[in-house]
Amino acid sequence: MQGQPRRDREWDHWPGRRAPDERLRNRLRGLFAATDGHGTDVEALIAERGREIEERSEQLARTIADLERREEQTARLRAAVEEMLRHGSAELDERHAELTLLARQLGDRDERLAASERELAERRRELGAVELRRAAAERKEAALAEREAALDRIAETLAGRERKLAESERQVADLLARAAQLDARELSLEQLVAETEAARRSLAAAQAALLQRESRLVDLEQRERELALRETQVEAATHDLATREAALAAERDAVSAGRGALTQAVAAVAGGLGIEGMPQAHTEARADTHVLFVPGERYRMVESSGPAPAVGSEIEVDLERFRVVRAGSAPLPGDARSYAYLEPAGTPDPPEA
Repeated sequence: MQGQPRRDREWDHWPGRRAPDERLRNRLRGLFAATDGHGTDVEALIAERGREIEERSEQLARTIADLERREEQTARLRAAVEEMLRHGSAELDERHAELTLLARQLGDRDERLAASERELAERRRELGAVELRRAAAERKEAALAEREAALDRIAETLAGRERKLAESERQVADLLARAAQLDARELSLEQLVAETEAARRSLAAAQAALLQRESRLVDLEQRERELALRETQVEAATHDLATREAALAAERDAVSAGRGALTQAVAAVAGGLGIEGMPQAHTEARADTHVLFVPGERYRMVESSGPAPAVGSEIEVDLERFRVVRAGSAPLPGDARSYAYLEPAGTPDPPEA
């Protein structure tokens, strides 16, 4: 649809197509003529409105020109589309003709193929059972060949397995040899462990014996210390006993001297009285009382009831333990009581000469 832009009377009557009408302007001026001296303002307003109308007329003219240009472009595009449609329809007709020809060719081929199949069926029927037997024999031969190939593959597989088995047997032999070596090492290790255990037991026994000897040595050292302490105590007791015996001997001498002086005094008194001598009456030892010589800062005499204790026995005097070392009759004449000489119970016995 190529064509020229449209030309008609409607387009020719647009404001942009002709000069402005001066008569209309004069009429407007006559209508808005000033009666009070303001005609100048009205004319200015009219002139401004006229300019606005002219500007709008120019805009409308430009818009119309743009629309005409777009209409021309639309016409060209429509013509191009129509041309493409004509070419496309021609190509479609050609393709349709080609497809029709191909369809006829395929139909001919199908007919020839059907005829060939019919001929093949007739030939198969003619061949009959002989061809079928030959085909069966061929299939059997093929199956036998496949079986032989399978047997060959199985034989190869068995050969490979035999090789692997031989390799495995060699590995097993190596492992058995290693196991024998390990068993021998294990036996040697067990022997070493047994020897180590025996050595450990002997060492433990030696340590136990050493500990026993050490304990015995400690006991012996303790006994030696105790014996040394006892020897020291015995020496001190011996010295104390010697001192006491010396004091006792001095007291005995003093008692003997006093007894002699007393005898002389008694004899002198008897001579002064005209008595030749006093008969000494024999006095028996009393069993209901006795006298104890108790040691201390000095000896003191303590009378106690009952018979005198035996030598070696221990008694308690004033909450202290004493041992009887000697017992006998009274040292004074006319005294029938028994006397017992004491010493502290902790004092050891004097060694025998």
